Amino acid sequence: MRREENSSLKKAIEESPKLQQLRAKRISTRRRLSILFGVFFLTLLGAFIFFVHLPKYHLSNIVVIGNQIIGTDEIVDEVNSIISGNKLYVIPYKNAFFYPKARIIESLTQKYPKLNTIDVYRIGYKKIVVSVTERRGYALWCGQNALVNEEGEVCYFTDNTGKIISLAPYFSGNVYPRFFGTALSISESEPLGKHFIDESQFQNLLAFQKRFNDFGFQVKSINLVSETEYQLVLDLGNQKTANVRFLNNADYKLLANNLAVAMSKKEFADKLSKNRANLEYFDLRFTNKVYYKFSEHP
Repeated sequence: MRREENSSLKKAIEESPKLQQLRAKRISTRRRLSILFGVFFLTLLGAFIFFVHLPKYHLSNIVVIGNQIIGTDEIVDEVNSIISGNKLYVIPYKNAFFYPKARIIESLTQKYPKLNTIDVYRIGYKKIVVSVTERRGYALWCGQNALVNEEGEVCYFTDNTGKIISLAPYFSGNVYPRFFGTALSISESEPLGKHFIDESQFQNLLAFQKRFNDFGFQVKSINLVSETEYQLVLDLGNQKTANVRFLNNADYKLLANNLAVAMSKKEFADKLSKNRANLEYFDLRFTNKVYYKFSEHP
C-alpha cells in the first residue's frame, strides 16, 4: 500500500507545473549555452584561419648557408616543395608559426646524404634559414667492375664510414682511394646514402692502403674481388700495375708487417730497387708467407 502511495506522490511531483517550467528553463539555458559556445568556437576558428592565412606571416625568403657542393637552388626548391601544402587542409605550412621544421630536416637528410648537419630556423616572419655542413669525401666508389677505367668512369664520393654521399667529378691520378666491387651496383636507381662495405672493413682497408704508401708504392685501386678475396692495384708508372692479393678476413696489420720484414731482406730490396717497374704481384694469402714475382723481361 505504501509503495502505491509513494508512486502516486512521485508522479504528482513530476507533473507539477512549476517543476515542468523549471525543467524547460534548464533545457532552454543549456541550448543557449550550446549555441553561444558554438558561436564562440566558430568565431575563434574563423579568426585563427584568418590569422594563419595572413601574407605577413608567410615565409617567402629561404636562405641557405654552409653548402659548397650541393647547389643552393636544389635545397631551396626542396624546402619550397615541403612548405607549399597545408596542414589539416587549413593551416599553410609556409606560416611562420607552423612551418614543418622536423620534416624539412628529415627530407633534406634523406635526399642529400652528403649533408652532415642540418639546422633550420626562422628570422622574423618572412625568412627561413637552412644552415648545413657537408661531409668530406674520403674515398671514391666506382662500381662493380674491378678495373680502373680512365676518364669517363662514374664514381661516387664516400664519407669516412664507406657511405656513398654524392656523385664525384673525374679525378686523374691517385687523389682519393678508389674502390671497386660490392653488393651494390652502379646501375641501381639510387646508390646515394648506402654503404658499399662494412664500416670497420672500410677503415681497415684504408689503413692497409696507407701502409703501402709508406712502403713507397702508389695504390691505384682497392678491388673487392669476391666474398673471400680482395686486391690492391699498385701504380708502378708508365701505365704498369702490380696486384696485391689477400684474403678479406685476414689480419691486415700482420700482412703489412710480414711484407715489411720481406722487403727488409737484401735479396728482395735489391730486386725492388733495380726492377720495381717489372713487379707483377705480391701474394699475401698464405699465413706468414710473402710470395712475389718480377717479370723476367723489362
